[in-house]
Amino acid sequence: MKTIYLDMNIYADYMDSSRPSHNELKEKIDNLKKEYTFLYSPAHMEEIARIHRSQDNENQAIDNITKKMMIISELTNNHEALPSYESIIIRQEHPKECLKRVLKDYELTLFVEKLNAPTEIKKDLNNKFKEKYNINSSQIGNIEAENFLTNNSIKNIFNIYLKELNENIKDWNYIKNSHREIEETISILFAFLDDIGYNKGSDRQIVSNIHDNTHAIYATVADVFVTADEKFYKRVKAIYSYLGVPTKIYLKNEFIREDNKWKK
Repeated sequence: MKTIYLDMNIYADYMDSSRPSHNELKEKIDNLKKEYTFLYSPAHMEEIARIHRSQDNENQAIDNITKKMMIISELTNNHEALPSYESIIIRQEHPKECLKRVLKDYELTLFVEKLNAPTEIKKDLNNKFKEKYNINSSQIGNIEAENFLTNNSIKNIFNIYLKELNENIKDWNYIKNSHREIEETISILFAFLDDIGYNKGSDRQIVSNIHDNTHAIYATVADVFVTADEKFYKRVKAIYSYLGVPTKIYLKNEFIREDNKWKK
């Protein structure tokens, strides 16, 4: 079974006819449905659950959530990427069942969001980290994503970073059969990219960034991962390339134009 994992921003573009490139994207995805299985994950349901917070009108929020779940259910045929005691697995489950679990644990999600919220202390520590290693965020942004974590200068800083954390990074073949290992490894790599300032989102995007990281973890089970966020794309590409994750990642417009060579 060949699989495609769409970032939430791609689902949003697919659902909303007023968004840029909607028609081209919808045509592309609808054509690929004949040969590919599209996936959703708990990360999508966590983002949908945020509608409760963003809309004052309860009935309007419920209608909005129901419509999104119906579209995701139809597009994915209820195929879900989710964690097991071992690896990330794919199974069929209606999104509403996943959403029920997400809402049940929603206080924990809110706690994680607050825990990761920017503070003056965190900003100060981040600035000291950059000063310590003489990091210029604008200069490192010019390093190609797929070579970023193997760049000699970055690699030296990363090795020191891991030593200070008393951590080590294992390659994909070692961690691929353990959801816990995948989650911990990718989280460490995202934390390093945050600290070093590589294509980091703004403070206002902190909640989205948390869900982005989770999408990057679940997407490792797919053959193809598509996002509309260029900064996130570069960060995921850097991590996947470094670990040897075989999932191919595309930006939206690149995906629309792609002649599907990855079918072969």
